[in-house]
Amino acid sequence: MSSGGATFRRIVGRVIFMRIFASVHMAKTAGSSFAQLLIDVVSHQFPVFFYYGTGHPLTGIWSAGARLEAKGAESSERLTEIFIQQAERNGAGLVQAHWLVSEFLEIFGGDTLDFITWLRDPVQRICSMYFFWKDSKFEPRRPEVRELFWAVKSDRCSLLEFGTHPQIRDYYRNVLAPLDLEAISFAGIFERQEVSLRCLSRLLGMTLPERLQLKNITKRKQTPTYSLSKEVEEGILAHNVSDAAIYAAALARLDQLDSET
Repeated sequence: MSSGGATFRRIVGRVIFMRIFASVHMAKTAGSSFAQLLIDVVSHQFPVFFYYGTGHPLTGIWSAGARLEAKGAESSERLTEIFIQQAERNGAGLVQAHWLVSEFLEIFGGDTLDFITWLRDPVQRICSMYFFWKDSKFEPRRPEVRELFWAVKSDRCSLLEFGTHPQIRDYYRNVLAPLDLEAISFAGIFERQEVSLRCLSRLLGMTLPERLQLKNITKRKQTPTYSLSKEVEEGILAHNVSDAAIYAAALARLDQLDSET
């Protein structure tokens, strides 16, 4: 587990001490819904920094439910500098992005960030991503997956092929590297939102809503879970063994934390 979440940074020759929560936005795990919760609730307690690329409506530093004006500050480097200054004044801050854990560590330094994230049943997450891409009008920001994106769009890639593709499989493991689940302070479970948010409330020291207000729901999804054949489900799981283990461990840990309250 994180050793208290205190992050030391040297800025203009000064050493500062504050708590930084690093929210790793896993794709198709209700991250956009969580972002809205962070704006509506958390940003009233300390600054929240989103980075989803230049021009994205969420990118920026949010305080008291509104995005701060920061003219000329559009790069991740400059926004990070401003965020650190704001977090220093408040004694804490939270940053959420589609960054790898290794990128968070590179940007903020050290290994004492309080990492938080949300997970979802790996097969259901892959289904959600697959059908989201089928309906999407925009290419992914990551150039290395654009060929696969267009294969999905043009029906040249089945769900099974997608879920076993090297760019897709064991996504959780790849995003969390070089850390493992034990180094993540909070791993919420999409399917267990009430318990997850109770645990996160304790970590953040504030009262959060009982559930997320879901956004970006895939149009093709008409039921709570995607229905797929046993063959496809087992085929996807066989290529996502690490992610299935991470999800199971996170679920067990959440149950343990909830039983202690």
